[in-house]
Amino acid sequence: MRPIDADVLKQDLTRFYDGEVTAKELIDAQPTVGCWVSVGDRMPEERPGRFEGEMESDFVLCCAKSEEETIIDIGYTVNGEWECESGYVNDCCEVTHWMPLPAPPEEDEK
Repeated sequence: MRPIDADVLKQDLTRFYDGEVTAKELIDAQPTVGCWVSVGDRMPEERPGRFEGEMESDFVLCCAKSEEETIIDIGYTVNGEWECESGYVNDCCEVTHWMPLPAPPEEDEK
């Protein structure tokens, strides 16, 4: 079982009803919510970055492992390569899993 974001699915359903995608393609494309994703299965989606010719992802939660330890960090990908907030992860560990960051809390209306 893979939890998905129902709000995103609702937005994407118009593509299904317009015949642009199959139901399987639509479901497979939905972002996973609250589950670790293996980098062997899928990398974070990238879009044009800050510099010409660069593609980068949004920030995600990363799980990186070395022979001695497991580290949880915040990072993103640039042209398919991981950049983590902790330079230690970049030097000594390999990112094995990632998950989207949760949405920030909504501000209370006053």
